[in-house]
Amino acid sequence: MNKKFIALAIAAAAASTGATAAEIAKNDTSSLEMGGRVEARLAIQDGKAEDQSRVRLNFLGKTDIADGLYGLGFYEGEFKATNTSATNNGIKDIEEDSIEHRYMFAGIGGAFGEVTVGTVKGSLAAVTDFTDIMAYHGNGAAPKLTTADRPDRTIAYTGEFSGFELRANYTLSASKEDKTEDKLVSEKTEGYALSGIYNIGDTGARVTGAYASEKDGETKEANEFMAGASYAFGDFYVAGLYTNKTDKETGAKDIKRDGYELAAAYTLGQAKFTTTYNRLDKKQDGTDNTKDTDAVAVDATYFFNANFRTYVSYEFNLLDADKAGKVASQDQAVLGLRYDF
Repeated sequence: MNKKFIALAIAAAAASTGATAAEIAKNDTSSLEMGGRVEARLAIQDGKAEDQSRVRLNFLGKTDIADGLYGLGFYEGEFKATNTSATNNGIKDIEEDSIEHRYMFAGIGGAFGEVTVGTVKGSLAAVTDFTDIMAYHGNGAAPKLTTADRPDRTIAYTGEFSGFELRANYTLSASKEDKTEDKLVSEKTEGYALSGIYNIGDTGARVTGAYASEKDGETKEANEFMAGASYAFGDFYVAGLYTNKTDKETGAKDIKRDGYELAAAYTLGQAKFTTTYNRLDKKQDGTDNTKDTDAVAVDATYFFNANFRTYVSYEFNLLDADKAGKVASQDQAVLGLRYDF
């Protein structure tokens, strides 16, 4: 089994979490690492090009605080390129650079695992990594609940025991004062998520399952279940993921979504070829079933070395233009250059 390939195939965003980070400070008890990526991306759709370039920076600090116990802090931010769009009078509107604070957390760790607090990696994010293997496209049929993706106000736990990876997180609700009734009321989503991944020995096979639930105030709630599996053999990798998500709102009909993702990858020397199929069906009582997503994507990535790669990605959109609309049913091509550090 090619373990190096497994790590490459199932962690498309690994560089953003410090996998290639460089140590910039160290003493007897503490260390500080910096990592990230610079990625130039050109997306072409309906004959028009859009610059989707971005930069990610992350910092990981660790310090020994007792025998077998350490403290840690992690931050990652994403900076996106300025885009311009032409108006009817020929004047271009400039959209400001966007800065997204993806992760900000601190915690403690040891042989028991890690407990972190802040804006964390939600428990379902590790599950969607099974099929989220492409350089750009894919990952379109497994929408994660807010409390299971990158939630803030969250306490999280991660641990690994004899090939079993356990993740759990709980997101606390925010509150504000209701001056008319002189009390605090819920303002933001609260909920929890659980996931488990089991590596079946050295066979290259893994299975996963996850569940998440959240409430938005007193009228909305949502639940989500995921199950998946993957298998790596030689230079090949295949995976599948099923998602069931239900949105409930007081006085409204439940909305259910069933998502299916299939992924495959093949490594040939310094090149990697991947393809995915994503379909997300939407069901609501009293209405016709619709498709939110239906697409096949292919891409090719060439790794010049561990730090620099180039790729081309194309998505064949299978949605019906008469039902989804012209823009939502278009194909898209993306060209990219990426430097990891």
